[in-house]
Amino acid sequence: MLQDLDKLAARIGQLVQTVRQLQAERTDLHARLARADTERQALERRCAELDEQFMTLSAKAGEHASEMSNLRTQLEAGQQDARGQAEQLRVQLESERAAAETREQALLRQIKDQEQDSGQLRFAAHQARERVDALLARLPGGQVQEGGA
Repeated sequence: MLQDLDKLAARIGQLVQTVRQLQAERTDLHARLARADTERQALERRCAELDEQFMTLSAKAGEHASEMSNLRTQLEAGQQDARGQAEQLRVQLESERAAAETREQALLRQIKDQEQDSGQLRFAAHQARERVDALLARLPGGQVQEGGA
């Protein structure tokens, strides 16, 4: 019976030790759970901050995309206007060049005609001098002047 009591005491000692060990593990698990809960809360806050940053950046990206689209539209319109103006200037330049060439040709013809008229007038003046000289030579006492005048 003493032996049974010793066994029972040993068994109770083992149970007390096991209970203490389980209580220590439970305390450790509670501490780990509290740390995990604190870490989870910190991660949730960080996640909320990141979500807020993402939303802010997403909104800014949308604004920038819209602004880029507007700028691209303005650029394309400006390029189209510039092309139209360049085409108008090219047409105007060609027109003015053609008008200048026409004017140049007209002036060259006019100069040629004036040179031709001048030549005809010189020839007519020369013939008139010769006739006057011939008339003067036929007059009594008439002398022909050299050098004509």
